Amino acid sequence: MDWSRIALAVSFFLVVLYVYNLSIRLGGPRVRSKPPYTLESLEQTTYDDIDMLKSIPTNPTSLGYVVIGGSGFLGTYIVRLLILRGETNIRIVDLNPPSEKIASHPAVSFVKADITSLESVRAALHRFDNTGVSPSIIYHTAAIIRFWERLSYCWDASYNINVRGIENLIIALRELPSAILIYTSTADTAIPRPKFLRLGWDLHDAPPAVADSDEPLSLTNLSESCYSRTKLLAESVVVKSDGLGGIRSGIIRPG
Repeated sequence: MDWSRIALAVSFFLVVLYVYNLSIRLGGPRVRSKPPYTLESLEQTTYDDIDMLKSIPTNPTSLGYVVIGGSGFLGTYIVRLLILRGETNIRIVDLNPPSEKIASHPAVSFVKADITSLESVRAALHRFDNTGVSPSIIYHTAAIIRFWERLSYCWDASYNINVRGIENLIIALRELPSAILIYTSTADTAIPRPKFLRLGWDLHDAPPAVADSDEPLSLTNLSESCYSRTKLLAESVVVKSDGLGGIRSGIIRPG
């Protein structure tokens, strides 16, 4: 009996089995997936149909709000919610101006700023003209989301905005009488990265539950993307800032 041929045949069979299971894991959406939303279906549900005030205090606070990245997707909805609640001092800080509908609202002002520049951030946090009071609540939603980049030569593009930007903001906030910072991170800092080279026999297993009480992800489980890793660094900067110079900070992880 030629054991070498048997071993070769078994090895070939195992390789074919591995490749087959891997192809299943790396396949496209399963047929059970719902069809993607169309533009028409999205337009049938408007922002006005959603009562955003159900889960938050409905009375205006009359404080000064700054939304950094307020012209972006998330920032725009935060601004719209503040307007809906009746806030009268809302400042959008962004490289690009907001839509005309928002910019024309009497409660909204716009300041163009580059968060990679400390002086630009400082200038954007000046007192409100109508009250002479410094901003009290700062939402930081600005980020560069280059989640497909992993190599070292791509690092600076994400680091300069996602980490240096929040560092500059915290330096500027320490110069204010008091400030509450709400930092927008990402769920990628808490969700283990997928393991694409596994056989795929766990394809139908339920994904692991993620809770606030979980231990921080190890580097082997954290996504390798520059985006996720810079957002995790930014989180550590925000956590360390809490209590410095009167700053109170919190982090949300949408996704």
